[in-house]
Amino acid sequence: MKTGFLLSLLLMVSVKGSAQKRSVNFVFQASAEKTTNSLYSGIQFLDSRQDSSSMGFVQKGIMNNYHLVTTDIPLQKQIEDMLHHVIDSTASSKQLLFQLRHFSFSEVAKPLSEKGYCYFRAILWVINGDKYQLLSRIDTGIVVQGDEASFKLFDKSNELVVSFLKNNLTLTPEPENNSYSLLEVKNIDILEKRKLPVYRVSVYKDGLYQNYESFKNQIPDREAIFEMDDKQIHKVKVIDSTGKQKDIDRKRIYAVVREGIAYIANEYGYYELKKVKSDFFFIGTSKMSYTAGESFSLWYHYGLVGLMAAREKVGSWQFKLDHLNGAFIPIRQLRTEPEGVRNRLLY
Repeated sequence: MKTGFLLSLLLMVSVKGSAQKRSVNFVFQASAEKTTNSLYSGIQFLDSRQDSSSMGFVQKGIMNNYHLVTTDIPLQKQIEDMLHHVIDSTASSKQLLFQLRHFSFSEVAKPLSEKGYCYFRAILWVINGDKYQLLSRIDTGIVVQGDEASFKLFDKSNELVVSFLKNNLTLTPEPENNSYSLLEVKNIDILEKRKLPVYRVSVYKDGLYQNYESFKNQIPDREAIFEMDDKQIHKVKVIDSTGKQKDIDRKRIYAVVREGIAYIANEYGYYELKKVKSDFFFIGTSKMSYTAGESFSLWYHYGLVGLMAAREKVGSWQFKLDHLNGAFIPIRQLRTEPEGVRNRLLY
């Protein structure tokens, strides 16, 4: 038994060590086409990513081994070089701030099919002394499919980021855009939340919400009738056009509010949403698989070993709501909880 244990331990160390060595380098490549009469000739960089050490992963080779995406050149240097490559001598002297909020890759490889995903969120600010005025923002994703999807994914992602910068070089901020201090820019998520009704109240409007847009604005889409099972929501019904009660599929529900308390819905049930400081969290059952990347809900990657362990398993997870689009950001997997405390938040 000791020999078997030692062999298992050595195998685990070997797999972990080889996994850690697998990586692929990503470097931005600016286009050869120049932008004339650019209003900006300098750029600063602010990394506001949740995890600045991670850029996600891709799968490469015959065995579709997982490779962490890394970069040998700091992103700040790459963004500076990008600007200098796309402007010419006609550029004016104004300065920009490039605030990177999210940039990560993931890839799903199945027999005869590969899909790659990249999510990109950023803001461009115009610098005026010690003030920063919003120029442009982006919050989008890319999906590519085909053999060796990672090559296409890197090309399209590079094109997306370069275009975002180039397309704004001859633009000025809208007059109604407020100016902010650097401290406010660093805490832009707090300012954004203050504008959302759901983040400003402590008691939520009863009803059924079919999407995040209605939930964040606290405008229920429909009235809801609740069937309870030991203080848990068992079913949600609505009144149809004939005046009769009708069951509604959880797939058509984003959230419900009963007696001022909000619950997130998914295919496994309803989970109480709790606000902790300035963020919403819930604990719910979910099947965490790589296909979750298709909806860009699976943003923050758990590391190579965690991803391999999480594939196609149903478990209890702690999620945080993304305040801009309502996506469920997985924070961590939890141990199995007794039935009576499955919705309890653990910190």
